[in-house]
Amino acid sequence: MTDKHTRVFSGRLRAMTGRIDSFFLPLEAVFLTTGGRLQELHRTVSRLSDNVEMAGALFSSSDMHEIMTEMAGVARHIDTLRTQRGGLATTLGEMIADTDRILRSLATLEGIMAQILVLAVNAKIEASQLTSTGTNFSVFTRDITRLAKSGEQTIAAVRRELGGLRTAAAKARTLQHEFEAKELPELDAVAERLAVSVAGLHDSRNRAERGSRDVPGKLNALFNHIGRLVSDLQVYDTARQRLEHVEQALTLAADMIEAENASDMDSRQQLVFVNGIADLQSLQLAHAGDHYHEVINDVGRNLSAMAKEVPTVAALCRQAFGGDEGSSLLDINRNLIKASHVFSNFISVRQQAASSLDQVAQATTRAGELMRSLNSVNGDMRLMGLNAAIKCGNMGTIGRALDVIARELQGYATLTREHVQAVAGHLAKISTSAASIVSTDNSEAGAIDAESLKGEIDQVGFRLELTGNGLSQIMAAITNLTDQIEAESRTAEGGFSGKADCQRPMADGVRELKSLAADSNPGLSGAELEAARREVLSFTESHYTMASERSIHGVAIDGHKAVELLTGTDSHESDGGEPDISALLF
Repeated sequence: MTDKHTRVFSGRLRAMTGRIDSFFLPLEAVFLTTGGRLQELHRTVSRLSDNVEMAGALFSSSDMHEIMTEMAGVARHIDTLRTQRGGLATTLGEMIADTDRILRSLATLEGIMAQILVLAVNAKIEASQLTSTGTNFSVFTRDITRLAKSGEQTIAAVRRELGGLRTAAAKARTLQHEFEAKELPELDAVAERLAVSVAGLHDSRNRAERGSRDVPGKLNALFNHIGRLVSDLQVYDTARQRLEHVEQALTLAADMIEAENASDMDSRQQLVFVNGIADLQSLQLAHAGDHYHEVINDVGRNLSAMAKEVPTVAALCRQAFGGDEGSSLLDINRNLIKASHVFSNFISVRQQAASSLDQVAQATTRAGELMRSLNSVNGDMRLMGLNAAIKCGNMGTIGRALDVIARELQGYATLTREHVQAVAGHLAKISTSAASIVSTDNSEAGAIDAESLKGEIDQVGFRLELTGNGLSQIMAAITNLTDQIEAESRTAEGGFSGKADCQRPMADGVRELKSLAADSNPGLSGAELEAARREVLSFTESHYTMASERSIHGVAIDGHKAVELLTGTDSHESDGGEPDISALLF
């Protein structure tokens, strides 16, 4: 082979090494980027798995079970206040109505006292006409006037007490009406929202329990899928090693035919050498390319399959742990805070009402004592009338007019007694009602112990806030991580699909090597070609400078394929016959 041919073949061999080297960098960028994205996706799925586990543990915890139980109790407390909303206002209204009845009775009693004063005047006139008979009625007429005036004074005092009583009761009723108008509609709304929220919480808990059973398996499958993909990406290292071996073989061939002692090979031997190198490395390159593209096609399909699988996993996570705001613990806690505020206002109204009703009770007590004194006036009048009637009866027709007055006095005494009893009955009713409102004894069935109920609501709210803050953060993390794995899987798929393909340039390299093999064909065939290639192998043994090169030579001479050391692929054992030199030479 002439120097010109040597330079041409050497140049073509070295050009092929540059072509092979050009494959590495763009492929390396794609594989490193994809590997990094899969690693980040793996970390994201790991964080998602941890949060799913924590959410499941929280939903199934004893704390959550206790909160659900306590929430049922809170709902009952709120219903208690809602169903008894009109009790206080009704009682106060009845007290005011009783007070008005008493005032009407007092007005009647005032009229009776006025009539008795008229009787006293008439009795004085009639008594003056009986002076000649020697019977003295001056004490009788004087006492009638005294009793009537005493009755008027007592009634006026009772009226004043009742005025204060009615004012205090009206103030308490106004406070209650204002509370009911302002707070109870809000409590109704809170009760409705809580009912929805608690139902939502039960649903969230059930979904979380199902998710805790189903989601981990899906995430583990996704972990495994990512792991297989990362393992498949090692095809790049394998392909790179194969291409480097081809590159090294071509460089070695160029070095050998350019070396000074290459002249020891005749032109036929050099052609056989170049021809064998180009032929074998075209097969090596074709085999490496076919295997590489077979694997990256699998990687691409697996990436697409994973990207399609991720939305299903994400949807399952959202379904299990998406928890809308209406059923969140923090939303329930916000409603409990409002309910607690209503209970606080209820307690405040009760305290103010109690203060007013304390005045009612005191006024009722004083009015009752006054009415008892009025009752004694009634007794005195009845006794005075009876004595006067007896005296007048003993006087015959002379005392008839005064006798009529005495009997009228007895009649007014009876009316006075009836109205005093009616007033006493109403006062007793008012006193009982006032005492029941201000009493702190809640042993009575259905009584509202607002302080205790508010305390229970606040305690549940405190626990909800602690648990809700933690769960809210976990649920938000699950939502964010779910969105993230979808985005990252799409990015990984899009960043690899079509970008790791180098089929065309590798096919061009194979064609170039085959062209070089054709151009360096020594024109030999059969046993003649085999003998020539053996001669070249023996000749080149002395030119190896690396242990690996000598090992490859030894493998070739021993009848094993050199492909195993060059590419890492499985070698095929010789059948014991003569080796096919065309398949061994490089």
